[in-house]
Amino acid sequence: MLYIASALAPTPVLFSQTIDNFTSPSKSSLVIARPDRVEVSDITSEGLVYRCGLPVWGNIAGLERATVEGAQPHIVVLIAPPNARLLLIRYNALPTPQLVVTSSIPLTPPTPSLRLAEFFTSVIAKDNAVLVSLWVGVLSCCEIAAVKGKGFTRNDGDVDMEGKDASGSLEFRDHFNLSIREHNLLNLAFISGSDDPAGPMVTFLYQSSTLELLLQPRHLSFTSHSFIDACPPVNLVTPVTSASFETTSTISPDFQAIPFSCPAARQVLPLPSNRESKSLLVIGDEYSVLWEILPPSASVRSKRASVSSGATASPRASDARRSPQAEMTSSVGKKRKSSMGDPPIQPVLRPIWRVRQGFGTVLSAIVLDADRDNAVVLLGDDAGHLTKLTIESAREDLSSKLSAVMKVLKTDLGFAAAPSSLTLLGSSHVFMGSACGDALIIRLPSVTSSHSTPLSPALSVKSIPRSPVSSRKSKGKARADDSLDGFGVEHYHETATVEMVERWMNLAPVKDFCAVEEDGGGLSHLVVAAGASNTNSLRAVRSGVSLETLMDIEGVQGIERMWPIMLPSRDQGIFLSTSTSSMLLGLAPEVQALALPESVVNHPTIAAASWEEVAVIVTANNVTVWSDLTGSVKVGSWSHGQSRQILAAQISGGLAAIAISGGELVILQVSAHGVDAILTRQLGGEIASVAILDGLSPIVVTSTWTNEIFLFTLDQLRSPDMQGSTIRENSFCASLQLCPLSGGARLLAGLSDGTMVTYHIESSANNALELSERKAVSLGTQPLRLSPTSLSCGDDRIISVGLSERMCVISESRERIESSSVNRNDIRAAVAINFLPHGSCLALATSSGISLVKPTSLKKVHVRTSDLGHRSVSRLTNISPLKAIAAGSTERPFDRETGEIHQSSYVELRDSTTLELLVEKPLESREIVTTIAYVTLGNQSLLAVGIATFSADDEDLPDDLDTVTISAQSGRLVLYEPVVDQDSGEPNLIELTSVGLDSAVNDIKVIKNLLAVATGSNVTIYKHEKASHLLIPTSRFASAFVAKSLVVAPPDKLHPEERLVVGDGMRSIFVLDIDEGTGMIMGDERDMATHSVMAMEGLRDGGQAVIVADAHSNISTFRLREEIETAATFGLHEDISVFRRGSLAPASSAEDVLSPEIIFATIDGRLGIVGELTPSAARTLDDLQRNMDRYIRGPGDIAWRSYRRAGTELVQRDTAGFIDGDFVQTFISSQLSRDMVEKILKGTTAPEHIMRLSEDGTKIPASKAEVMGVLESLSGLH
Repeated sequence: MLYIASALAPTPVLFSQTIDNFTSPSKSSLVIARPDRVEVSDITSEGLVYRCGLPVWGNIAGLERATVEGAQPHIVVLIAPPNARLLLIRYNALPTPQLVVTSSIPLTPPTPSLRLAEFFTSVIAKDNAVLVSLWVGVLSCCEIAAVKGKGFTRNDGDVDMEGKDASGSLEFRDHFNLSIREHNLLNLAFISGSDDPAGPMVTFLYQSSTLELLLQPRHLSFTSHSFIDACPPVNLVTPVTSASFETTSTISPDFQAIPFSCPAARQVLPLPSNRESKSLLVIGDEYSVLWEILPPSASVRSKRASVSSGATASPRASDARRSPQAEMTSSVGKKRKSSMGDPPIQPVLRPIWRVRQGFGTVLSAIVLDADRDNAVVLLGDDAGHLTKLTIESAREDLSSKLSAVMKVLKTDLGFAAAPSSLTLLGSSHVFMGSACGDALIIRLPSVTSSHSTPLSPALSVKSIPRSPVSSRKSKGKARADDSLDGFGVEHYHETATVEMVERWMNLAPVKDFCAVEEDGGGLSHLVVAAGASNTNSLRAVRSGVSLETLMDIEGVQGIERMWPIMLPSRDQGIFLSTSTSSMLLGLAPEVQALALPESVVNHPTIAAASWEEVAVIVTANNVTVWSDLTGSVKVGSWSHGQSRQILAAQISGGLAAIAISGGELVILQVSAHGVDAILTRQLGGEIASVAILDGLSPIVVTSTWTNEIFLFTLDQLRSPDMQGSTIRENSFCASLQLCPLSGGARLLAGLSDGTMVTYHIESSANNALELSERKAVSLGTQPLRLSPTSLSCGDDRIISVGLSERMCVISESRERIESSSVNRNDIRAAVAINFLPHGSCLALATSSGISLVKPTSLKKVHVRTSDLGHRSVSRLTNISPLKAIAAGSTERPFDRETGEIHQSSYVELRDSTTLELLVEKPLESREIVTTIAYVTLGNQSLLAVGIATFSADDEDLPDDLDTVTISAQSGRLVLYEPVVDQDSGEPNLIELTSVGLDSAVNDIKVIKNLLAVATGSNVTIYKHEKASHLLIPTSRFASAFVAKSLVVAPPDKLHPEERLVVGDGMRSIFVLDIDEGTGMIMGDERDMATHSVMAMEGLRDGGQAVIVADAHSNISTFRLREEIETAATFGLHEDISVFRRGSLAPASSAEDVLSPEIIFATIDGRLGIVGELTPSAARTLDDLQRNMDRYIRGPGDIAWRSYRRAGTELVQRDTAGFIDGDFVQTFISSQLSRDMVEKILKGTTAPEHIMRLSEDGTKIPASKAEVMGVLESLSGLH
């Protein structure tokens, strides 16, 4: 039995929306959709504040907001097949912030064999209408309405949810499928504006059967369950028939010469307006065209003719060498006669202007601002380039002519990332989600406006200057049959840059990774090749932290803060504070609550500490000093004496820094005789946090809510001018900590965005403080609270515990600060205590109690990024002797003006730790590295590089390796020798030999001192001649369709020699026997199922086996016995990039239940671990998984068995042989009721009771503690 766990969930942001009043009235929220979950954050003046998230059981294919009058705002989430569903989700604040599914509808195709839509798969919504495009020729339509007088009976995904008030909730009402004739649907969009009696208007952008690129608005009728044409379709490639141009060539026409032509149009962006006419921006790969839908009355008054389609032309802009468009002109069609017998006049769809934004597929576009006459639009393309279009017009009523001039300002904003979504957070700040780069918050160039937002001065329609802003200006005036209706368009162009404000890591898409070993053996970190376009990168992902649980203290709830307190018995206790009270726990000889004075118990505590023989307690009202806290012996107290309260405090030695409301700072001197105020200063701004470090020259640090940090010495605070040091960060500081350091001190600041910032503090000659060595690391997305500790772990010293949405350990090693993430997201507070006989340990407070844990292994767990820009690393391998990694890379800079891509490829050596480039060897023209391997032939270690070669006839080289290996004309196999230069000590690569091949190289392995090379449909065995470095072919296996992957199966009892396993990219696997002496292939075994192997690696699954990722997003294992046996199947529903042997798991007790063997990475950035469970753990977890499947459902009432079903769309198979670790771990992470836990443990009948194996192998019932123990042992994998 295998266990599969996610070490890192998918990281790309696919969709995003801003919703007003979603989490609370008068607040705006950002809702983002990652591949497998939805997350909500509030938009505040300090940035994004995370609220909650909802994992979904499936892949998210669309996200929309749903706003119906009288109901709370909702979001609509589309789940892709095989469990296609629409979810309506709202936010609930009580009892804890959560996203609740109020309604769901399963989506099924009219016929099972109907294929998925190829170009447009998403959901759109407007008011109470929802449209879904999932399958070819079919649109699913849903109507949503407010729930009346009902309550929830269950919250999907939480089996223990009680009934809730459903007031303000929405639900799906009517649901029906609509057949459409547009099989090549490219885009759907609801038209903004007032309600139409005919129903909401939808624009269809599609390619016809005759390859015409057409746009047509239609009305959606809920009464007739049909679409009603609003006006005739128009051809976007040749929208206007005119004698001024002729499309003499349909192969490569000059689209610039065709008025309003928009080849390769992909998106339609409706522009909000309160006018009777509606505006649309049609966006293509090079041009954007503004279209207008005139109502029938306006079309009669304006005497405009409807546009007509011209000659058929390809919608793709294949001619990349045409010159940029310098002017934008308007044109009209011919007049149409009318008569009394004509049918009713339909609305008219006409073009207004065209602008050239440059080559690049626009992936996302948003309207930044719009009113009656003006609009600002932001476009982001697949090259990462941003373009802003500002439109200004002064049109009067539709019965009158247009203004004399319409102005369009195009602003090139430079490069950021290829956006999957663009969302306006407010004014000049835009959230940019990306499927291939980090998620960003960018600040657009500031402009003037009267609008106000939480983030910054507003961004709205900028008044375009009356004179050109640059030398690139063009004007054109429309040709018109009616001169009263003629108008002109002026084009202005300027450049500007955007500022990156925040950045969140995205590991997707993962192209390859390799494991780097540490000096003593074991995994040090992974080097991951990720990204695409202009956001390629290498990421160093380090391994984990291990915590040994010593004791669990249950029944203590609501803990917010903790401190160690010395007891009269000289043992340490834990002083706890909740939101309403305080208490003291003694740990020896047993855990017990100790008596405290009522004045302490009845108030929450802000700070507490022991110093010499006294205990110091700080509450909101006063500071008290106790010589015997449990005996209620008080020796002194201090209070402000006014109505103002204490907001923050910290105690260090005999000094206490107290922050009073109103910006007042008080320094207290604490002694065994009492407490005295030695200094009081007014700092001005409200103090958010405070820290103090006692010593020869005490240091005081305060922070404000306005993102400022102030540092003072005690002498500076005493001086009249208070000349301290000031730091300004991007977010306000939620917590502060000062640590002593040789020659100075170190400042740790936990910011509200989850970032930890550190500074080195030194005293100058005049006793002023000097700050240096600023470092910042993101430890989460929620405000970071630092809990000072002092705890040794090996050679490192833990100095703090950081708490954001997850816990992290901050340690000091050789005067360097390192952060180590811990896979715990339920920690509320932390403190270091001395717990005999275990010594120093950590006390961690959860929502239900306290855990005493001891760190047993402290590794540096973080992701460090090396940005590569346009250089994409596609293949990696580790070279341990050189402490380097070898990489195959390709650089593809893109010219937006001409559309040309200049490509060059390299073989590189990079430092395995810093990822710095050491050596690069350029390849020949039109070559790409397809595989790279560090091999040992004889006693010589070599670098084998497989290359694909393309002919000069191929205009553009493919950018993904699957296409490369299929379409390549030929290939090469090159052997390099990695060496270290004796003079310089620098590594180098020496080319030894090169072999020309008839196709691209897919994989390389060494078996029995022979080189096996997979190329095309062949596997060739080569013998290496050491003296001449020649590769001599000895045999060839040519029975594969596509020889995709190779794995060497080690010898076992059944097969005493190594064997070669071949993964077929169209079928399944072959196992080859190879003679070591002759290199001949002696025999083979075959499995001819149509798995279509995409990745493969060896592992143990009840014996020697291989694990395979197929083209249907499944994982399967095959045992290599007398025959090939299918062992296990798992429906992952994500495409796996690569398997590698190794483990990210830290050293822990998990080795008693699991042997982790395989690390895998998916296209979506998921990092996972697969390992074989021990028989006892497999028995327990298999029973647990079976019972949980019976009682627990995912959002949308999806059963786990259905969610993880493998196979294909037509032939499905249940998951077998795998334990879904992400699923069973919810047994300890979910808030399950006691009755539900009992149901899961015992089942409905005796045979369903969860069992475990005793020492003699018999099955006996497992207790809750035993089940929890197995799960907790495995939790470190996640």
